[in-house]
Amino acid sequence: MPQNKVAEANKAFSRTIQKALSTLTVSQWQVVNHPKKGEVIRLYALMPALILKDNNGKAQYKLSAFIVTEVVAKDGGTGKRVKTREYIYQIASNADGKALYEFHWHPEKIDRNTLEPAKRKTGEKEPFPYPHTHVRAKDARFEDLNKRHIPSGRVAFEDVAGFLIGDCSVVPNRADWQKILTETRKEFDKTRNW
Repeated sequence: MPQNKVAEANKAFSRTIQKALSTLTVSQWQVVNHPKKGEVIRLYALMPALILKDNNGKAQYKLSAFIVTEVVAKDGGTGKRVKTREYIYQIASNADGKALYEFHWHPEKIDRNTLEPAKRKTGEKEPFPYPHTHVRAKDARFEDLNKRHIPSGRVAFEDVAGFLIGDCSVVPNRADWQKILTETRKEFDKTRNW
């Protein structure tokens, strides 16, 4: 795979995902290249978790995120694009650090140290192959609600940022957040294949 095409695809993806993040913070994504495959496979991480304030100025939420990507040939074979192999977005309470909402897609369950599919222990369940949400609330009416894999369809980082600002009253980092998330979501939609 020509390195300049790989670098171009990664640069376009990085620019778009960073622009989406700018709606919440001035922080940058941490990027880790695969130890053997270089920048063909990457991990984008928000660590430590971002502390996000609500409209009252209270540090209400923590956001952590992991996105594993791979550069592949574009459909039709001309050029390269970045494919998402896995994502995990977690919104936690800033007060106690406990997860509130999680959006997952991890069909291979990638080990974040090696960026290879994780080795499963004997008797361990297969990774849940479909995009899903976890609501970590406990409610006596719904046994094990916090452990359920609620089908969600694919969730882009832009969806999570929009949910935090629009529904959770997180203060946006920029006034044009809706415009930015719409633009970056369109870029994401252009390269996705499902």
